[in-house]
Amino acid sequence: MCFDRNLKKGFLIILFVLFAFLLVHYAGREAKALLSAEEISQEEAEKLKQGKTEVTAKELGGLQLYGCALPYSVSDDIWYVPQQVQTDSWKGNLQAAREDLFLYLVEDVYYQKKEEAIRENHTFRFLLCNKKSYAEGTLVFTGLPAVVLRPESVDEQGISSGTAAVFENGKGSSPYDAREFKASYYVRGGTSRNLPKKGYRMVLKKKNKKKDSLSLLGMRTDDDWILCPMYADPNRVRDKLCTDLWNLLRSEDSPSGIRMEYVELFIGDSYEGIYGLMEPVDYQQLDLEKGSDLLYKFRNWDIPTAEDFAAAAASSVCLGIEVKTDAMPDYSALWEPCALYMDLMFGEDGEKLPEAVETGQCSLDNILDIGLFVEAICGSDNKFKNQYLAAIQDGDGWIFRRTLWDMDLSFGLYYDSDFETNTAFDPGRTGKKVLDPVYEQLLKTGKYREKIAEKWRTFRENGLNEETIGRMVDETAGLLSETGAFDRETKRWPGSGASLDMEGLKTFAAGRLAFLDETYLSEEWNAGLSE
Repeated sequence: MCFDRNLKKGFLIILFVLFAFLLVHYAGREAKALLSAEEISQEEAEKLKQGKTEVTAKELGGLQLYGCALPYSVSDDIWYVPQQVQTDSWKGNLQAAREDLFLYLVEDVYYQKKEEAIRENHTFRFLLCNKKSYAEGTLVFTGLPAVVLRPESVDEQGISSGTAAVFENGKGSSPYDAREFKASYYVRGGTSRNLPKKGYRMVLKKKNKKKDSLSLLGMRTDDDWILCPMYADPNRVRDKLCTDLWNLLRSEDSPSGIRMEYVELFIGDSYEGIYGLMEPVDYQQLDLEKGSDLLYKFRNWDIPTAEDFAAAAASSVCLGIEVKTDAMPDYSALWEPCALYMDLMFGEDGEKLPEAVETGQCSLDNILDIGLFVEAICGSDNKFKNQYLAAIQDGDGWIFRRTLWDMDLSFGLYYDSDFETNTAFDPGRTGKKVLDPVYEQLLKTGKYREKIAEKWRTFRENGLNEETIGRMVDETAGLLSETGAFDRETKRWPGSGASLDMEGLKTFAAGRLAFLDETYLSEEWNAGLSE
């Protein structure tokens, strides 16, 4: 009996030891799970490959994140996984696209160095396999969200239809998520469509082909989105900088500005670089009523006359102005508010303008917001051009407000066709006058000097200063660098002169503000002695 008890006791001890061993073993294996995949050593990877046929990861369907096919660049055979740089942990549910495959991540010390891995574009190895086949591949973790456009067909107008996948990385109010939608897209832009790196308009759709409104990257809920290439700006910062500054400085009488967030764009299996995912300027953005209010887009610097409007009675375009409407209306009636606005601003050499301001048809704050902001950024492409005019119905009359758009030619950057980007930087432009035509008409009246000086002081106090601009520029440069995106951008577009050296921009901004201070804060200006 004693022998039996000892035997049983020994047997229980052996079971306990075995259980403890298995517990430690599997706990260790669980600790090596990463992004919902098993992390294995190189030696284990070699064992898994034995007796199997080698194929490519693409042939095996590739990888998915939360059920969406990962962004893939065929030119370097790399799969991209968006992550949040500011957190230590890796997020996501990586898996093989096919259910019969197992995904393994090969051990790498850089999994313990997330920030460095993302900044340095470190390549990680993975293994896909089943009983018959295996494939090895490489992963890169990007610190930016990603958009993937996958075309399935193209119509006669050049509109591509297919799907769009958006990979959000959890920054700010944005979730860590991956979503795929039916979508169409097409090349957009004026002179920019002739550049190597194209801009696009993306429309999200449901399966029944109706539009599908969704919030992306914490921005507004909509079906209509713009992908801005920022190719003309070597720093890839000016459009977003000016957009953020406008939203910071504008008064209540100036329509809400758009928002932009950085993403990396893939079209099919082609990496296209850094883009700005933007909200469009439209009825929703400006809180306009369809059927009563009207919206006009200024595409060039021409100011139409009454004769020009009469000639455009059957068209949606008058000189460089386009009336934005989805209907097929009587265009002659739609041009009447715009013709009225031009007459109020420029008729009788601007003599009607003060009355329009006094009655509130045209807000003085709005005119000063536009005029002084264009001057502050030295926006050579925003003098009347790249603006929107909202005509808001007010009883039997109209109230007019303008907002800005497309501000990459700013802070010393100007159009020059001698370069691949059609732009060049001139630090000597800090003292160059850049006057919006409506603001220039206001200056000619000589009646609003005190208001102009007051507005300029308000701008300077509310963030139009060297410190704020420097911080915003440095934060953007840091973001594009630490996410690894700028390195990929320069390799994708080597002829664009892309650079994260922001000193020229910051120096220009400081010089520009000092130049305008000499005008609007001077004793001569306030005494009404200078123009």
